[in-house]
Amino acid sequence: MFILLKKIVATLLAFVMALLSGFAVPEEKKCDPAFTGSFVQSWASSYWSDDQWESEMEYMKDCGLEYLVVQDLATKGANADGGKWTLYYDSSLPEFENADRSENDVLEKALYHCKKAGIKVFVPLAMFDDFWTETALTNQYAEVCKVSEKMAEEIYANYYEGYEDTFFGWYFVPEINNNILNVIGVKRLADGLNGILGKLTELDGSLPLLLSPFYTNYLSGGTAITLAQLVSFFHYTEFRDGDIYCPQDAVGAGWTNVDDLKKIWTLYSEAIKTSDADVKLWANVECFTSATADTLTDGITGPSATENTVSVPATFDRLVYQMTVASAYAENIITFSFNHYYSPKFASSMFMETYKDYLDKGFVLEEECPSAVTGLEKESVENGIKLSWNESQDNFGVAYYRIEKDGRFLARVETYAGGETVYEAEGADVSSVYTVTAFDAAGNASESVSV
Repeated sequence: MFILLKKIVATLLAFVMALLSGFAVPEEKKCDPAFTGSFVQSWASSYWSDDQWESEMEYMKDCGLEYLVVQDLATKGANADGGKWTLYYDSSLPEFENADRSENDVLEKALYHCKKAGIKVFVPLAMFDDFWTETALTNQYAEVCKVSEKMAEEIYANYYEGYEDTFFGWYFVPEINNNILNVIGVKRLADGLNGILGKLTELDGSLPLLLSPFYTNYLSGGTAITLAQLVSFFHYTEFRDGDIYCPQDAVGAGWTNVDDLKKIWTLYSEAIKTSDADVKLWANVECFTSATADTLTDGITGPSATENTVSVPATFDRLVYQMTVASAYAENIITFSFNHYYSPKFASSMFMETYKDYLDKGFVLEEECPSAVTGLEKESVENGIKLSWNESQDNFGVAYYRIEKDGRFLARVETYAGGETVYEAEGADVSSVYTVTAFDAAGNASESVSV
């Protein structure tokens, strides 16, 4: 206990010094401000055909991606709903006897197509839905960690031999964070993880384990308690040299404010130094923006309300800033998720083409603004008004139109998802002034037009 307290005090002092310096970002970058890997969710990729897998691999290679982290292979439903497992690989473990099984073996598909493309795969283990409310405070976390140990043994025996050059490492699925339940259960979190690490070492100690926690501003104990929690976690967890601590920056999900990134990356970089092992610090930058409704408690118990009403790809002005900050602290950057938010299979090709242009220009983001909309008209319709306009033009494409009513935000129209140049608002007054501005995938804005 004395050693742990000493580590916590020393790390807090280092953090205070960084605070006094205004969290100055180191001038020397540890990696380029670009992502080299992506996550893919098993439930979504379980529906992919071979042709779609090949297309995804081609897009990833075009954008310089080297790693694919599969999100999970076995998920246990909430106990309140029966606690049934859903499985995304071929398993004969007795725990999965009554599991719902995906039609396709996601792990086999990922390994096969990544091998052809020369992309490295992080293989996931188990997750359970009650983690978000129980964390490690009940026996369920320890039980799922034991299942993960059995999964690792089975997966290594059945898949590794045919994909030695592709099977790069493992992924620990539960997303440990700094809410109060994780702070209380930090020792139990480490104990469950240690069992998995021991099994992975027994199988093949050269394969690293990657975990991707996150920082939340909500229902947490603040920076000092979080730092103590992280130091305790690194103290109790028996990490091996080469294991990878890859925090989500949590900007896309709204758990973290983009203005806090320097503080949070300083926190991670100081805490990881206390580990007895040579743990690598990577970054997981979020390339999306979740939709959060306007409620009485938003911004208090959870993320603040967003202008977008569905989850959308992040424009690159924000993502480039996220990567620029992370590149000063992390040895490598991956993203959640290129395949779900920037792939032309799921979004307009403007996002991927804008990113490729950024890479081709040596990490310089294009600044050509969309043209102002033309033909903006409004008309009174039953219960409200209808706006219509002609498409804005851009060198890569328009991502969305932002509409204001009398100078205040009213709505967004997402073009990548098939949104048209028309908007109807119930209860809106035809006598008000409405303004439309076009934004491209880089975040450049057109001149605003009003009617």
